[in-house]
Amino acid sequence: KTNTYYEIRNAIGNLVYKSDSKNIKMDLDWSKDETSLLSLCGGDFDAPIEFDFFQKREREFATRKKHIGSAETTVNDLMVAAGHGKSMIISKDGERRGEFVVLQAECFGFAVASKVLTVATEAKELSEAKSMVAASKLQAAELVKEEFEKAHLEAEAREKSERLANIALAEAEEAAKSTKAESLNAAGEAERIRKFGFLGTLKFQFVGKELANVERLQFIGKSDPFFVLQKVESEEAGRIQWSTAFVSPVVMDDLNPTWEQSSVEVNDLCSTDLYEPIRVVVFDWEKNGKHRLIGHFDTTVHNIISAQEASVEIPMTKGKEMTGRISVPYAELVGLEDQMAAENRAKELAEKADKAHFFALGARHRAKHASITAKRAQNVALEVRQTLQVASEEATKAMRIGMEKTVTHRLEELGLDYT
Repeated sequence: KTNTYYEIRNAIGNLVYKSDSKNIKMDLDWSKDETSLLSLCGGDFDAPIEFDFFQKREREFATRKKHIGSAETTVNDLMVAAGHGKSMIISKDGERRGEFVVLQAECFGFAVASKVLTVATEAKELSEAKSMVAASKLQAAELVKEEFEKAHLEAEAREKSERLANIALAEAEEAAKSTKAESLNAAGEAERIRKFGFLGTLKFQFVGKELANVERLQFIGKSDPFFVLQKVESEEAGRIQWSTAFVSPVVMDDLNPTWEQSSVEVNDLCSTDLYEPIRVVVFDWEKNGKHRLIGHFDTTVHNIISAQEASVEIPMTKGKEMTGRISVPYAELVGLEDQMAAENRAKELAEKADKAHFFALGARHRAKHASITAKRAQNVALEVRQTLQVASEEATKAMRIGMEKTVTHRLEELGLDYT
């Protein structure tokens, strides 16, 4: 069973009408029907429309659709063809595939608008005037559209600037908070160093070489050496009073002792700088506590570090007699901070905190300004959008009025009854 039907498409290819199907063996006389002029041609009777004819063959398991051909025309041409009995050619790929006859074509319910112009003139003049109004309204709408696009872009840019300003503000406030905390910590550290002197630890190891044997019965045993670090307690009339800051473990029966690694706080040895004199005193340990002096030497914390770096041996004396040598295989300062360095650091961090604070204030001001500017741009975009909506509505209305009058005049020229 084969059926034939046709479809009508508008200028942009949208399907606006589909006829009923007629059996190919029957007379292909389709019934009268109607469709919207707005969807068919947008009110422009000269806009192209297309008729497409198809055959549809229905079988038991499938339906096949075959394109017969098409014919391009307009509403005006359809009405002219209906009025003069002209037929329309159906073709496909440049080949004639048949023809169809328009028995009837008419427009109805198409109102004439007269609200734009206050004085009606002759149909043609009124049509041209309204066309000019429509063109003017359309141009005005296009200008407003351009203005809206610019305002919209400006609003988006301002909104982005506001977001970036808020991000910068958050970062600046976080930096100000962080640097303030660092500044307070540094100030506290400087105050602590100012109160207690040097902060840090001297780690070191001494090795004795060829120490004098001060045992009473030297043929029985050797000295049991240990050393003491002493710092200056006071000085009066050129006489220095020493106080003990550190006592090492005892190495039994050894004149070439290697003492274990030791550590002492730097502020236990010196209070202002690493060049303050300290004394290293080596004793022979005695069980009764009456330790015998083997010898001593005066040095500084700085010299102990230098002796390790230069691998030198420091001579030790008792009176005018040399009683051995001391080497320093290992010495280092750990976590050393002096008062001046701590105060300079505290000062630098305080200045940094001040700068961060003022930068945060500036960022806060910029963020506030960006927010105000963004809101202003959004308001402008909203106003222009409302203006665009009004202009578009006016342009659409003017185009509809002009189009209706243009079509009426066209039908009059053709001598057709359009009422």
